[in-house]
Amino acid sequence: MFKRLLGKERTMIKWNYLFLVLICLSLISCATLFTAQEYVLIDQEITKEITSYGVIYSIPERTTIHKIVLLGIGKVQNYAISVRDKRNEWKPFKHIKRVIEFPYEILINAETDAIKISHYSVVGRGRD
Repeated sequence: MFKRLLGKERTMIKWNYLFLVLICLSLISCATLFTAQEYVLIDQEITKEITSYGVIYSIPERTTIHKIVLLGIGKVQNYAISVRDKRNEWKPFKHIKRVIEFPYEILINAETDAIKISHYSVVGRGRD
């Protein structure tokens, strides 16, 4: 009978530790979820240049771009996004062939001063 009591106490201690660990993990994950993410809008003048191969959006100096948000009405399909690198060469970043709906977010991590968006076929109207 004494061995049964010791076994139950050990089981209770294990459950208490497990419960304590779960509480700590839930608090840490909740703190992570509620931490404010900081996005800074580019407050510099953005120039727009329409060319035969796409629209180029450029800013005066190089900065790190984290996210692009495409705004508009309708749907767009088959377009490509390129980023200008340090040597002023266009590097393809993303090519989306499927149909997407506005608004559409594209996560990017690039240090650049210009982004080129090429539309190969448009099924809706976009907004700058």
